[in-house]
Amino acid sequence: MTRALHLTRDFPPRVNGGISVAVGGAVRACRAAGMQIAVISFDGWRPKGKPAAGLPSTDDVCRVTGPGDLPEAQRFAERFAPDVVHVHAGMLWDAVTLPRVPRVLSVHVAQETLRRMRGLESPTKSEAAQAAAIAAADRVVVPSRAVLRSLAPPPGLPLGGGEGSARLVPWGVDPAERADGGQDLLYVGRLADIKGTAELFDAMRRVDATLHVAGGLPDSARAEKKWRERAPSNVSFQGWLDRDALEDRYRSAAMLIAPSWHETFGLAVAEAMAHGVPVIAADAGALPERVTHERSGLLVPPRDVDALVAAIERLRNDDALRDRLAEGARDAAQAWTWEACAAGLSRVYAELER
Repeated sequence: MTRALHLTRDFPPRVNGGISVAVGGAVRACRAAGMQIAVISFDGWRPKGKPAAGLPSTDDVCRVTGPGDLPEAQRFAERFAPDVVHVHAGMLWDAVTLPRVPRVLSVHVAQETLRRMRGLESPTKSEAAQAAAIAAADRVVVPSRAVLRSLAPPPGLPLGGGEGSARLVPWGVDPAERADGGQDLLYVGRLADIKGTAELFDAMRRVDATLHVAGGLPDSARAEKKWRERAPSNVSFQGWLDRDALEDRYRSAAMLIAPSWHETFGLAVAEAMAHGVPVIAADAGALPERVTHERSGLLVPPRDVDALVAAIERLRNDDALRDRLAEGARDAAQAWTWEACAAGLSRVYAELER
């Protein structure tokens, strides 16, 4: 029976974005499949900042809220004695030391890709940490073919486990109630340039409807305030919602809008589709792996405000199209299950135990 230790940030019930949801779902599914799983969660982690208001640790989840908790995290890891360590952020790669224990890295954010999209020349600290972790990892797990292609040499980064050490293991979604077919326009996620927030707000200035934003920047109130000030009056900010409230938003949505410049999986898109919500998504990164144009949603060129407005108006004004795409979305979402994710991770771990 595999014993896997996960190093991540903001493990549920603390949720701070798609990574929290993805790791929470994968851990839950792996436990259901019979694996022994422990988690070290770096809650609101800032090595030199003020510790976050953390949740209490449990027998199988150690919560780190500041540098003073690192010795206990090391002791927790040693007591658990894992067969494999699964790291979910390059910055956490060396957070605990367990010699001779193989390590897996999940790529949740394509740091190099995003830096280039932003027009920055020098690698960021996050990018450098991710590159070093990829080079050192025994296996690299990616959630989409888009990320797999970006790692394939040449010109991708070298993989420490040797050529072909990357493994495709998509995330999953929970079974969901069918949407009510409401009129709400919905966006779910963080506010950021790379999420297409500016383009989305520009589009909403030309659309006579209300956009509900379920998300924000819970770890940066100042940055969130700046985005809110840029929004037109028909954008309604719901804040970072808990799971039940977010489910209600999905069920009342007529469409989900996902204008990101790049996504490594598109978890909010997959969740909306599981509810039978048609999606308007940018034709970028892994989003075309979730959305099939004219079958489960509409794809538009990234950063194209005119195309985004046209797609929103088309979907708002065509009930038959909306119904057809809703059925296609719900059908497509059946391919992404947490059980399949757990089976994929089990195969990766088994390779390292031989």
